[in-house]
Amino acid sequence: MAEYIFGGEYIQNSCDAIDKAISRGIGRRCGLTYCRELIFSTTAKDEDVISVMRIDAQKLRSHFYGTVKYTAQEVLDDVIDIEKIFDGDKSEHWFKVELIDINAENEVLLDVA
Repeated sequence: MAEYIFGGEYIQNSCDAIDKAISRGIGRRCGLTYCRELIFSTTAKDEDVISVMRIDAQKLRSHFYGTVKYTAQEVLDDVIDIEKIFDGDKSEHWFKVELIDINAENEVLLDVA
C-alpha cells in the first residue's frame, strides 16, 4: 500500500491525499474548495478587452473522486471556460475574483462584520 506525506501527516491512500491537497493546499489557496464556481476577471492597461476565466469548482472536485481516469488536459478542458468581452475601458486595468455559491460550511466568508 502506498503512503503519502502531506503536511507532516502520513496518509494511507491516494484519495485521502487528494482530499488533503484540495482542502488544505492548492484548492484552499485559490478558493476552489469554498464555492461552486470561481471566476477570475481582468483587464490590461491600454486594452479594451475584459478577460474572464470561469472554473466549475464543483465539477473539478467530482473529477478527483470519480472512478474514470482523465488526463490533466481533459480535466482542465472540462472545467475551465475562457471568455473575452470587447467593451472594456482602455484607461482602466483591474483584477477581480468572484466565489459563486459559497458552500454552506464556508458561509463564514460572507460575514463582513
